[in-house]
Formats: sequence, C-alpha cells, structure tokens
Amino acid sequence: GQAMGLATTGSFLGSLFGMLMLAIFTPIIGNAALSFHSFEYFWLTIFGIVICGSLTAPKDPLKGWVAGFLGLFVATIGMEGMHAYRR
Repeated sequence: GQAMGLATTGSFLGSLFGMLMLAIFTPIIGNAALSFHSFEYFWLTIFGIVICGSLTAPKDPLKGWVAGFLGLFVATIGMEGMHAYRR
C-alpha cells in the first residue's frame, strides 16, 4: 500500500535528482579527469586501495590493503587491453 508508493516515489525522485546532477557535473568532472597525469593517477590508486582496504577489513585494514596491492600487481601483468602494449 502506502509504503510501496512512498518507496517508489522516493526512488523515482532520487533517480531523477541523480540524473540531473550527472548531466550538470559530467563536463566539469570530465575536464578534470582529462587533466590527470601519472602523479594524479598514482595518488588516486593509493587512495582507492586505502579506502577499499579500510572498508573490507575495518578491524584489521592492513589485510585489506595487502589484498588491494596484490590485486593491483596482478592487474599489471600481461598486455594492456586496448592497444596490447606491454606493461
């Protein structure tokens, strides 16, 4: 009944708001992303691994960080997917 209607309305309004924000901020975020170089990619990678490690193992984040770095090292093995460059 009423709970389903409220949930559906909230979901619709949230999705509409999210799409509006995406349409507004995509050019700004896109320009910022295109200006990234090696230094920024390095720190973005470190930030991502620290966040993932902290979220997956809140009591012992070191385990999550080690898993994140192992995943990063495994991902750098082989050929690059788009142009088949060596890594």
